[in-house]
Amino acid sequence: MKKRLIDELPDIAYYAFDARAKTAAEFRGKNADLVEDTLSELNRLYTAEMASVMYGADISATPRFDAFALFVRALEALVSSLHLATHRQAGESLVLMRLSLESAATAAHICSCKKALAQYGKFTYKSTSAISNAKKIVPIIGELWGSISTMAVHVNLGHGPYYQPSEDGEGTVGTIEVPLAEKRSAPGQDEIMLTLISLISNIDLRLFEETLMEKSPAYDGWLQMPGTQHSYVCPTEELISKYHDKLVRMPDFFEAQSSTPGPERSAE
Repeated sequence: MKKRLIDELPDIAYYAFDARAKTAAEFRGKNADLVEDTLSELNRLYTAEMASVMYGADISATPRFDAFALFVRALEALVSSLHLATHRQAGESLVLMRLSLESAATAAHICSCKKALAQYGKFTYKSTSAISNAKKIVPIIGELWGSISTMAVHVNLGHGPYYQPSEDGEGTVGTIEVPLAEKRSAPGQDEIMLTLISLISNIDLRLFEETLMEKSPAYDGWLQMPGTQHSYVCPTEELISKYHDKLVRMPDFFEAQSSTPGPERSAE
C-alpha cells in the first residue's frame, strides 16, 4: 500500500510533548542566566508563603485563610506561566500572568474591605475592583494589567498570522507557525517574558507583605509574620522598580507584533 502524505505527520504526542520539550531545552540553554534570575525572584514569593506555614503564622481564619490560598494560586499561575514562556507560547503565558496579578490583588482586597469579602463569598466579586484597590499599594499594577489584557486576553490581530513586508516591498506576507520542532524566538521575546514574570512575582510579594504580614516591633523597616517572632525583610519595592524600569526600556515586542499591518480587510 502506498504511503500517504498524512502518514508522515508527527503524532499528537510528539506535537504536545516532545516538540515543546525541545523548545524548552533550547530556551533554558540560550537564556540560562536570565532563567536563574527569574527563579530567584519567584523564590522570594515561594519562600515567604512556605515560611508562613512552617513557622505557624496566623493565617488560619477567614479572610486571611482565603487570602493565603489566593496567594498560593498566584504563585502557581506564575510558575505555569514560566513553563509556557519556555515553550515560547507568549500569549498563553501572558494570560496566566494576568491571572496571577488578579489572584494576588483579590487576596489583598478581601482582607481590607468587608464588601469585597462578602461579594467574594457570594461569587459576585469583580476582579477589576481588585486591581483598582491594589493600585494604592503598587501604582503600576493597573497599567500592567491593562496592557496584558489588551495583548493576550482579548483576541485581536496579534493572535493571528504574523505579517511582515514581502521581499519585493510591494505588499505583506502572512506566516502561521505550527511548532512541529523547536519553536523559534522572535527578537527580544524571551527576555521580555522572563522580565515580566520577575516583575509580577515581586508585585505579588508586595501585596502578600501588605496583606499577611505586619510591622516588626523589634526591627525598623522589617516585617513580622503575625502570631510569631519571625521577622522578614526584602527590598520588594526596589525590585519592582528595577524590573519595571528594565521593561519600559525594552523594545515593545508585543506592540510591534500586534500593530504589524496585515492585508486590508472589510466587514460584510
